[in-house]
Amino acid sequence: VRIGVNTGEVLVGAIIAGDDYTAMGDVVNIASRLQTAAEPGTVLVGAATHDATAEVIHYRSVGRLHARGRGEPVAAYRAVEPVGRPGERREGPTAPLIGRDPELAMLTNTVSAAFQRNRAQLVAIAGESGVGKTRLAAELAELARDQHRALVLHGRCLPYGEANLWWPIAEAIRSIVGIDADTDPAAVPRLVRETVAAAFAGAADEANVERTSEGLRHLLGYDTGLARLDAERAADEGTRAVRALVHALSLLTPILLWIRDQDWADDAVLRLLDDLLDRLGRRSIVVVVTGRAEMFDRWQPRPGRVNATTLSLEPLDNSAGDQLARALLPEVAPDVRRELVERSGGNPLFLEEMARMLAVADGEAIGQLPANVRSVIGARLDALDDPALHVVEDASVLGLRGEVTALQRMAVFQRDQPDITDALRDLERVDLLDVVGQYWSFRSNVVRDVVYGRLTKTDRAWRHSGCLLYTSDAADESSS
Repeated sequence: VRIGVNTGEVLVGAIIAGDDYTAMGDVVNIASRLQTAAEPGTVLVGAATHDATAEVIHYRSVGRLHARGRGEPVAAYRAVEPVGRPGERREGPTAPLIGRDPELAMLTNTVSAAFQRNRAQLVAIAGESGVGKTRLAAELAELARDQHRALVLHGRCLPYGEANLWWPIAEAIRSIVGIDADTDPAAVPRLVRETVAAAFAGAADEANVERTSEGLRHLLGYDTGLARLDAERAADEGTRAVRALVHALSLLTPILLWIRDQDWADDAVLRLLDDLLDRLGRRSIVVVVTGRAEMFDRWQPRPGRVNATTLSLEPLDNSAGDQLARALLPEVAPDVRRELVERSGGNPLFLEEMARMLAVADGEAIGQLPANVRSVIGARLDALDDPALHVVEDASVLGLRGEVTALQRMAVFQRDQPDITDALRDLERVDLLDVVGQYWSFRSNVVRDVVYGRLTKTDRAWRHSGCLLYTSDAADESSS
């Protein structure tokens, strides 16, 4: 088997009516060339793929390859191995936390009150991709560790790569037990049992220690007797084991459990969190969840004895964005930094990635977008229903901002869509457009660029014709 991977935007469709769908474009041609050049049992990737995944995959350069239709050879890299377990990345330089002092102060006080009063606390941090949820939660976890000597347990929900639905909880347990990728599976039962026995500190009999250890090993994905039970009963045993361990640990030290990317969590994990908060409501436990706002569409924390704080994280304002840009690019001219801040719309990830590309390109790439920024926005567009997607595409043709009546006229002209109210509400909810009164605007220039760049030339021409029709109609009405 030989595999070639390339990253970029392609046109997908049927060349002739009735043909099968296919992907077309330069990106596909290069991927084909990479696949042909790969040795059996290897994976070759292009430069864009390498740049987008270098934090999670180790690569080795194999030089440059000639590709059909390309005057210049293209860079190629052989994928060697993952950096670590799913979700793990290389540790890179971290920009300072800027513009989040009010949010951090509020959350710090919340955590302090929970630990001081022995009252379980849920902290939910929601926001668009790249807005800084993870960085804020990491800072909060560090403060809990430093100021309260809290035991921080961290797990990340994954959209792919793991069959174990308990992965985020298992990841947190591994950190307590001391299990990593190099641990001998034969040693896991002993390590788990020693951890449980130490947490219980003699307060539980042998049978309870063994039962809790078996439940934890089940959640970790190891073979236990629970595999012979029905799934619901096995899940109950696993939940009981986690609750028993966290309760025992909370008698020794405050606990902060951070579950990242909660919107990807399995329903079983959500039920476990509800159970922890409900049963351990009088313990020094803080559960922090971070994710996009959509996580609340399928999970509302169970009402009970737990206190709850929800923070919707907004993009940085211009002042904070400029501070971040200066920290990232201290030698760059002020007008270039201002353009980066304006294009990013206050999204720290977008700003950091564009700054990194600008630094690598020595100032020549301010008009380009990094692949991972395009993919973050593209994923949000792909999740839209057709009416909302069509409206945001119309908006990208009109510009960065405009009147709602203009969008409505285009919707009628293009698709006979008489009402765009629900579509605009959906676009606001996913942080693509802002609508204030009779005016709309894109949250950032970058979003508009990505939306417009995804339109085919035919779609652009058709929509521009609708834009021109609206303009001429408006002129006729004003002159009459």
